[in-house]
Amino acid sequence: MTPILQLGTYLHSKGFSITIAHSKINPPNHSNPSDFIFFPMSDNLYGPGDFLMFIELLQAHGDNHKPRMQQHIIQMINAQIDTYVKESIIIIYDNLMSFARTVASELSLPFIIHSSSVTFFLAYKITR
Repeated sequence: MTPILQLGTYLHSKGFSITIAHSKINPPNHSNPSDFIFFPMSDNLYGPGDFLMFIELLQAHGDNHKPRMQQHIIQMINAQIDTYVKESIIIIYDNLMSFARTVASELSLPFIIHSSSVTFFLAYKITR
């Protein structure tokens, strides 16, 4: 189980509803844990002979997923308004899904970056 799924499992045990937005590049195992809602996002990055450099791949990843993720979260917010059910929406993302921070900021939602690698902290300047 990945660290992000472990975090989701812990938060779910404390009563949080968990939705996992993921690409098709490395999808999580849907059978574990079964109480999560999985939201696959189409990559539109594959094709015969396609080769993108890593930075270009990350940019394309964000360009493809940001609008769909934002639309899904807006639908979640609207569903809460329609049913008068208020649940906190917090976006937790890893360093490969940095577009999630932009989505959170644009929707005025709290966000947390999660990294299981110490090299992340060496690669990014952490501001206080």
